Amino acid sequence: GSKMERVLIQTALINTSQVVKREFTASTVPSLSFWHIAHYHSIQSLTD
Repeated sequence: GSKMERVLIQTALINTSQVVKREFTASTVPSLSFWHIAHYHSIQSLTD
């Protein structure tokens, strides 16, 4: 392909990876903190 084609493909890939990263973060971080809290509470109840 031409130079322009390569630039367009590169730009598309960068944009896609940023969107994926943002979506992944948005969906993963809340569930991670939920599990962290759940785990913490289960430890607390065991040590009571």
